[in-house]
Amino acid sequence: MSKEIITHRCGHSVETEIKPPMKNFHGKMKRNYFDGWQEWRIAQLEKELCPICYEKERNEKIEKENREAQEKSQKRNLPPLTGSEKQIAWATTIRINTLEYVEECLVQKKEWANSAHKEENRLSRNKKVDDMEEAANKILSINSSKFWIEERASLKSIENIVSNAEVWLKEYK
Repeated sequence: MSKEIITHRCGHSVETEIKPPMKNFHGKMKRNYFDGWQEWRIAQLEKELCPICYEKERNEKIEKENREAQEKSQKRNLPPLTGSEKQIAWATTIRINTLEYVEECLVQKKEWANSAHKEENRLSRNKKVDDMEEAANKILSINSSKFWIEERASLKSIENIVSNAEVWLKEYK
């Protein structure tokens, strides 16, 4: 383990502790694996932004995404969310991303429904698409930032949205 002064791609120099790679599961490290590793790691760090610039860039990106989501939300006349300012900004972005994902899924599912050869299959598939659309509309009425933040992983699957919509409405409304 050594400390090196790294000049990052942003031009800032930062003293950084260069740690050796982890040992293998036998608790031993192959000598030839470690040789050259330190130089490689320094080269990798020089290609990155310094921690301060990285955090600044990340925050700017998040703020931009939140502004865009807020504009989209207003254009679609979605109900305002409740919570702290930070929660509302984050939840608005999650809600807009979920809405765009659901719309994309519905377009694909409608194409799938209309591609059925038999009329009965087409009707059955269209019923499934209608159920998906109904579930999506139900969750869009939830104005709790807490819901959008806590359930963000579940909202990445149209099947989860359909199966959990009623439960979420009872819990978060």
